[in-house]
Amino acid sequence: MPILYAGGTVVYTAQYCPTQLSQLIQLYRCTILLMVPTMYQRFIQEVDFERANFPSMKSFLSGGAPCPNTVYEAFERRGLPFREGYGMTEAGPNNFYISNERSRKKVWKCRKSDDV
Repeated sequence: MPILYAGGTVVYTAQYCPTQLSQLIQLYRCTILLMVPTMYQRFIQEVDFERANFPSMKSFLSGGAPCPNTVYEAFERRGLPFREGYGMTEAGPNNFYISNERSRKKVWKCRKSDDV
C-alpha cells in the first residue's frame, strides 16, 4: 500500500512465473521488487537472470524468511541491489532492512546449509 499511496504502480500476476519476471521488470520499468526467498531462489536459477538487464531497479527486497547465501551471492555477482527486509504485518512489511553483511551472518547462525 505505501507504494500506491506514494503514486507508484504495483504490478502483480495471477501466478508466479520466474521466466517472465525479468520481462515484466523491464516492461513496467519497476524500481522495487518484493518477494520471498523461495521466489528469489527460483528467479536466480532461470537462464534469464544471468543475462537480463535491470536498469530501473533500485532495490530487490526479500522478506518472510531468511535468504539462503546462494541468493545473496547471485545478486552480488551481478552487482544488483539486494536487501533483506523485515517488519510486522501490522506495521507494514519491509519497513526496514538489514545490511547484507549483517543478514548473511544471521543466516549462517540460523542454519548450516543453503537449502530453501
